[in-house]
Amino acid sequence: MIGHWTSEDIAVSCKGLHQGTVQVIDNVVTDSRKDCSGALFVALKGERFDAHVFAPQVAAKGVSAMLVDHRLEGVDATQVIVSDTNKAFGLIGAANRARFTGPVVAITGSVGKTTVKEMVASIFGQVSAVCKTEGNLNNHFGVPISLLKLSDEHEAAVFELGASGLGEIAYTVRLVQPEVAILNNAVASHIEGFGSLENIVRAKGEIVEGLSDAGVAVLNADDPHYLTWVAMAGERRIVSFGLADSADVRAENIELGADVSLFDLVTPIGEARVSLPFAGEHSVRNALSAAAAAIGVNIPLSQIVAGLEHTPAAKGRMNRKVGAGNVVVLDDTYNANPTSMKAALDVLARHPGRHIAVLGHMGELGSDVEEAHRDVAEYAKNLGVDLCYVTGAWAESYRQGFGAGVFAGSNNQELIAELKRNIRAGDVVLVKGSRSARMEEVVEALVAGEQ
Repeated sequence: MIGHWTSEDIAVSCKGLHQGTVQVIDNVVTDSRKDCSGALFVALKGERFDAHVFAPQVAAKGVSAMLVDHRLEGVDATQVIVSDTNKAFGLIGAANRARFTGPVVAITGSVGKTTVKEMVASIFGQVSAVCKTEGNLNNHFGVPISLLKLSDEHEAAVFELGASGLGEIAYTVRLVQPEVAILNNAVASHIEGFGSLENIVRAKGEIVEGLSDAGVAVLNADDPHYLTWVAMAGERRIVSFGLADSADVRAENIELGADVSLFDLVTPIGEARVSLPFAGEHSVRNALSAAAAAIGVNIPLSQIVAGLEHTPAAKGRMNRKVGAGNVVVLDDTYNANPTSMKAALDVLARHPGRHIAVLGHMGELGSDVEEAHRDVAEYAKNLGVDLCYVTGAWAESYRQGFGAGVFAGSNNQELIAELKRNIRAGDVVLVKGSRSARMEEVVEALVAGEQ
């Protein structure tokens, strides 16, 4: 947290009623299992939980104060009482953000937002201490947690904003108040929560509408919904990115390798050759997005290039590993939708060796789910993928799309056993699926004892 906080400051920031002695607040916790000494404990509520029930044990752990929605009798701790602890938590996060004077970038999109976040953080991090979203803390609970990680040591910040429906980004962007908002793209992923692609486009565009009049909107000029977002940006400054000649920030002379991407970064502030430590055209697009955001806060070109070239790979996002018998394993297990599946298959196809795709199901695709799985498998076949191992509820759709050369396992363990019987030295194995498919189990089995 930034500066000095007391329980009275907390009450003022969230318009709560302060009861008890004034306490110094060192940090904020939402998990009763964590160290609560000197902290504000926020009793959040969800559909299946109510953290108020943990108040007595939290009080016994030396908590400084509690944020609650009613007076808790018999609990020996200062209490800040509000009507809704979830909303109050957001206000407290926003109040901490308001104390921050450095540049703040927010990002959303259907694909690539975590990688872009890491790229922006790396660019900032060449000269500054950076606060960034950790893990998947990008929803209405996670964003306040991220904002409260801002401290006096930080000089810049980048936050990821996710959404499961309309209105969620409109809420979180008000808390973050970014100087720059990146809208990476919009595709039909997680469509079940939105109802239609049009609603996804609108929901992602909320990040632009949440900018102040002086804010900068970073928009994907190659996205078919670009003009919709331009209209939503109104009179705000726009920095566009993409492969189109009309983009403000674009890539030329692209060379795509198995593990690296080379390109000329062309920007309004100059041009430079970039050696990006990520494979695939989609990675180049992500780099353009991050570079455009950096230009939006006046970062020099040399720092942008250095940041892009030194961005670490995020866990489960095309991590190259070596398995038993000198098999290359491409771990892209963090999540999946049709667009990211095809991008990962493109990377697989550029590797030398026999190409094997191990695919779990893709979730939240609505009524198009069967067609989407068939289409991905057909795409893999057309790329020349040699073998396809699939599992999950839509394994039959994968089989229909790929044809001969598919093994469908009833679970991951079956898949692993069959893979181990058939892979050989020099094979390249892509492993990918939605989070619920737990495809990291396959990766762990293939690389066990080799890392």
